[in-house]
Amino acid sequence: MAEKPRWTEDAEKAFERVPPFVREMARRMMEDYAIEKGISEITPEILKEARAKYGM
Repeated sequence: MAEKPRWTEDAEKAFERVPPFVREMARRMMEDYAIEKGISEITPEILKEARAKYGM
């Protein structure tokens, strides 16, 4: 399995807006998206791309 991507501080701040009851699942989805794309660092832009892919 690929190594978990690192989250930038800005991405972590943006992710705080995700409701707590779905945060764990959403984090896993964002990390899986980054791994699938070969991305080692999750930024707000990557979050935006992943949200668009998953219809969030």
